[in-house]
Amino acid sequence: MISKGTVLAVAALWAVACFNRAVAQIPEPSVDTTIQQTVDQLFNYFKTGQGTRFRELYAPDISVYKDGAFIADPQAYLIGFSQGISQLHVHTLIWTRREVHVLADDAAVFAGEFKETISSSASSEPRDYQVAWTALFRKIDGAWRIVHEHTSHVRPAR
Repeated sequence: MISKGTVLAVAALWAVACFNRAVAQIPEPSVDTTIQQTVDQLFNYFKTGQGTRFRELYAPDISVYKDGAFIADPQAYLIGFSQGISQLHVHTLIWTRREVHVLADDAAVFAGEFKETISSSASSEPRDYQVAWTALFRKIDGAWRIVHEHTSHVRPAR
């Protein structure tokens, strides 16, 4: 006769095996999806004034090209930009184009354009911009980080 303890032990092992099998079948998100989510996270930090969190998504050795010129000290630029984020008021930010191009398992390019209405403080006059933003992502220590970005103000939004 099989004891009640043996039955419970077998049932518990079976439940664990079923759970492990179900978890093993959950597919990893695609590189495209992960980059889209990382961009959404980055711009959420931008919109909510979380400059320190914003900067965490950049690699330490980033290069930056903005409005026609390379930034000589990209880390200083990034620190200044992330500090300025806390003083911005983002009224609207709407993506008009978003594309991800996967280059390898650990490299991808995001290219997009967005319209934004921002002011530098709650009391300043809001201004409209049309922006083109491209970022090269690299997977570093298991996390996607921006290693290069290019920003251009395409034209004043209407």
